[in-house]
Amino acid sequence: MDSYINLDLAKKMSSEINSNSKKYKSITNPKEFSKVLTKDLQKISKDLHLKVNFEPKRIAQNKRVMPKKVKLKREQMMAMKMAEINYGFTETKVLNGNIGYINLRMFADTKYAKETATAAMNFLSNTNAIIIDLRTNGGGVPNMMQLLSSYFTDKKPVLLSNFYERKTKNKTQLFTLENINGKRRTNTPLYILTSKRTFSAAEAFTYTLKHLDKAIVVGEKTRGGANRTKRVNINDNFTISVPYIEATHPVTKTNWEGIGVQPDISTSKNDAFIIAYIDAIKKTVKRNKGKVLNGIGYSFLQEKNK
Repeated sequence: MDSYINLDLAKKMSSEINSNSKKYKSITNPKEFSKVLTKDLQKISKDLHLKVNFEPKRIAQNKRVMPKKVKLKREQMMAMKMAEINYGFTETKVLNGNIGYINLRMFADTKYAKETATAAMNFLSNTNAIIIDLRTNGGGVPNMMQLLSSYFTDKKPVLLSNFYERKTKNKTQLFTLENINGKRRTNTPLYILTSKRTFSAAEAFTYTLKHLDKAIVVGEKTRGGANRTKRVNINDNFTISVPYIEATHPVTKTNWEGIGVQPDISTSKNDAFIIAYIDAIKKTVKRNKGKVLNGIGYSFLQEKNK
């Protein structure tokens, strides 16, 4: 636990583990042991990224010295699996009233998903408002969050987050991209739908744009996992996911760790889409000075709640 972001909590967790040594010794099932240990660690830390896993096969694979051809083949297979789910972009469409909608299930690495993300944003480049649905998004990597955020900010790079690694005292920052393929939507109303399942990088995107006044968050409070994590081998059977880099928003000077992202409009996950869609239509009507938008009616009731 020497890499954990909070030294005081790391000490408390170590003390908890030592005091429960008899309990752990009585557990013979390794998967059950990892669950119990994870529960005890999270009880102290309130950190949902902190997990112990029983995965001897993964550890053995990582220890093998693989030829470059094998590594390349594995990487290609992973890319193919992500491509099969369109890198998380499961649905992109223009709703009645010219409202753009993206159902995004994961934040895939832009190494693989940049073209798909760019295509989705360009497809919605002429919409009056955009709804990004993260209600079933469990996270992913920061560079997708960086890319998507860049479409809603000015060309001049905007600071998205500060990062601090306690063990090395290393400080880094994440900015939006100066160059993107497509139109920037800096003045377009943006709605982000959330649920209790929204986690990690999905929360980063939500929290960051909310506090930069670039998005309206609609739905439920998110799970609350803010800090960057790495997987460490404990031995030949167990690994531990350790949050080791703390993220801090440039405006709030804090993050959503353990508390989640609070929506601007609190509602159930089932009602989030309808409420965001109605609000987007109202803003569109207002911007068009009350002109009637043909074909809207009550069509939003026909849209599926994800």
